[in-house]
Amino acid sequence: DGTPWRSYLYGADLAIWLWTLLVKGVPGRAYNVGSDQAFSIAQVAETVGRFYGCPVQIAKQADPSVPAARYIPSVERARRELGLEPWISLTEALSRTEAYLLRAAP
Repeated sequence: DGTPWRSYLYGADLAIWLWTLLVKGVPGRAYNVGSDQAFSIAQVAETVGRFYGCPVQIAKQADPSVPAARYIPSVERARRELGLEPWISLTEALSRTEAYLLRAAP
C-alpha cells in the first residue's frame, strides 16, 4: 500500500560513512548509519516512476485505521561528532545509477 516510511543512503555515502566510523569513530560507541530524511514507499515509487517516465500504480489501498510503519534512524551523533551527512539525494542517486547502467550496457 506504499505507506511504510524509510530512509535511503546512496552506496557511495555508505562507504564514506563506514570508513569514517572505522577511522574516526569512538571505539564501542554506537552510531546509526543512514539518512534521517524520510520517504514513504509510495513517494519513492512515484519519484522513480517520474524519473524513468513509467506509470506507477499502488496495488493495495492503505487501511486508514493502521498507522504507517516508520524506520528512520537518528543520525545526529554521526552528524555532530563525525561531520557525516547523507550527501547524495534520492534523485541524484537515480541519476547516477542510470548513468552507470547506461555506461555498463553492452
